[in-house]
Amino acid sequence: MKNIVFQGDSITDFGRNYADPYNVGSGYVLFIQAILNRKYPQQYTCFNRGHNGDRISDLYARERIDGICLKPDVASFLIGVNDVWHGLDNDNGTSHTRYRDVYEMMLEDYLRELPALKVIILEPFMLPGENTAATPERLKAFTEDVHERARISREVADKFGAAFIPLQERFTEEAEKYGPGYVLNDGVHPTTFANTIIAEEWVKCLERG
Repeated sequence: MKNIVFQGDSITDFGRNYADPYNVGSGYVLFIQAILNRKYPQQYTCFNRGHNGDRISDLYARERIDGICLKPDVASFLIGVNDVWHGLDNDNGTSHTRYRDVYEMMLEDYLRELPALKVIILEPFMLPGENTAATPERLKAFTEDVHERARISREVADKFGAAFIPLQERFTEEAEKYGPGYVLNDGVHPTTFANTIIAEEWVKCLERG
């Protein structure tokens, strides 16, 4: 049985029960678990360690208890939106330089102790919505900063030989067809439609090896 650890913010957390270490919430991690259980019975155990409100520094602070100590074969990361959001709302965000530095320190720690680990990094994303587009100025700032986190995330993945799953372009295309709220219900959090897309793309990435 191989262990998969998912780390991230509320997009990963998605209502998981913190008291149950095997509860995976109701978002994309649940859909990934369902696909893997169907296609590869009894081969994978999924651990959702997403936390509402997390920034990259929060993942780094809990990297051992929420990741390394679980001895994962695969570690999956989706982070970046709160590094922007917290900065816009309460001056508690993360600079671009700090975001990159902490991401790299975290992966260095993982790979130092788990050299055979497969790392999967998902691209942070956003769309116009109630939490991102209250004013044109806020939408512009949110969009530019999340896209910069996406660029950095891809560069970090390249540096460490990690798999990278792009999501922003796909979500933008789907939003043009169905409206942003059909994809991300508040500009940040995925609907069932978007969670399904994330899960499908994630499983494809795992299967590519």
